[in-house]
Parts: sequence; structure tokens; C-alpha cells
Amino acid sequence: MAHLTVDKQESQVRVLIVDDQEDILRVMQLILARQQNYCVETASSGRQALEKAETFSPDVIVSDISMPEMDGCELMTQLRGKTDLSPFKSIALSGYGGDQQRVSLEAGYDVHLIKPVDYNELAEVIQQLAEKRVSVTE
Repeated sequence: MAHLTVDKQESQVRVLIVDDQEDILRVMQLILARQQNYCVETASSGRQALEKAETFSPDVIVSDISMPEMDGCELMTQLRGKTDLSPFKSIALSGYGGDQQRVSLEAGYDVHLIKPVDYNELAEVIQQLAEKRVSVTE
């Protein structure tokens, strides 16, 4: 994409993965960390994701929708309401489409993917969103 600078291409895309299932977090972290330029952090709850988002400043947040205590839609609504966060893009992961997709997009997610997700597709979507984030903020 013509809007990207060499500096951004050499820097890492900061990805925050949020899921209450530890095994899914580990697998996603391993797969995404193998990508050329990804720096990956994880959170196992919505509350933990809120805290990490402030200190990690993710470029892209990938979050499960169905989580206890605070679901992914509530998490995204709270994140989008924080004026002190750097701009970020977001991906909702859910076992359902249809109404769940509409609800997640209304909550502020940029993309909704249905589980089980293909990790190559996920990495491609993350990269596309990171590039859009850069072109918007430059």
C-alpha cells in the first residue's frame, strides 16, 4: 500500500488477543508471534484486556465475544469509550454469524470472524487492518 512508510513496515504490529480459554490464547499467540512483524500480548478476561490496552497500546485487538463477567461486546464498548487510548482496529471472534455479527459490529468491532477461524486468514485480516490504521493516523 502506497501510504505505508519504510519505518512502519520495519516496526512491529502490536496485537492484543483476548479469550477466556487459555489453550486458545496460547495457540493464537504462538501462531501470530511467528509472523514477521507481530508483537503479541494476551488477556484472559475483559477486565485484564482493559488494563493491558492502556499499557500495551495495541494496533489490533482480537477478542472472543462469549466470555464470562464481561463479554467481548461490552469490552469493545468500553475500549471505544476511552479517549486516552491510541487508535486501534478490532476483530471479533464468535461461533455465530447473523445477529451476533451485527451486534459485534454495532459494539465497535471492525471485522467479525466466525470460529473456527483459519489462522492464516486471521493473520491476513490483522495485517490489512494494521495497514488501514496506519494510513488513517498518518
